[in-house]
Amino acid sequence: MKNMTQGVEWTLLSVLLLGVTGCAGYRLGPVNGGAAGARSVQVKFFDNQTLEPRLVSAINHSLRRHLQQDGTFRVESEGDLVVSGVLKNFTRNGVNYKPGDVLAVQDYSLRLTAEVIVTDRVTGEVVLKRDIVGSSVVRVNSDFASGQRQAGIALDARGSGQVVAPGAGRVIFAGPYRGFGRIAIVEHANGWTSLVTGLASLDVAVGQAVDAGSPLGLAPRQGGEVALELRQDGEPVNPLDYLR
Repeated sequence: MKNMTQGVEWTLLSVLLLGVTGCAGYRLGPVNGGAAGARSVQVKFFDNQTLEPRLVSAINHSLRRHLQQDGTFRVESEGDLVVSGVLKNFTRNGVNYKPGDVLAVQDYSLRLTAEVIVTDRVTGEVVLKRDIVGSSVVRVNSDFASGQRQAGIALDARGSGQVVAPGAGRVIFAGPYRGFGRIAIVEHANGWTSLVTGLASLDVAVGQAVDAGSPLGLAPRQGGEVALELRQDGEPVNPLDYLR
């Protein structure tokens, strides 16, 4: 069991170091000395205490992808080991600036702290519980603020209009987010997530199951823009490709 948890721990560390920067293709290779895929693991969505709601989906998909690429464990809906945890702190600080422009950040330092909990499904024993800290430096373009918002569509909502879920799923984030009003993120089947921003109020809570058309919240009283973003396996897709 010790070697198994060490394998999970190294993979979790690689995700915290690389997953938030989108470095797909990173591969650790089996590290536990056993046969690849001999045991299975389930990855749950982490609770989020940071101000970055997109981290919940991004870390989950990155962790699942890295585990699959690594091959030490099979990723299943009910694994021998259950990985859960809490995203405790996320910081992004400018470290390098464009020559001649002290306001234009060129490189950001990212740092993420997460409490990781690995539990044996059968016995309920907590086999790993510790904080893991990952950091990385990323280079961005000069329009980073607008680049934070992924491809999506903006809808001109009527005042106090009801905004509904685009599909069945489970709410993994619901709350205020700076610059976007109140937002809701819904996890759907087959690796899909949807993000709705610009809400004046919310009618859902984290962990709540919703159906297609279930109320998520209300648009601002004066009307305005409500935006929808879709992701599959953590990658943004154009919602217009799926609307009829």
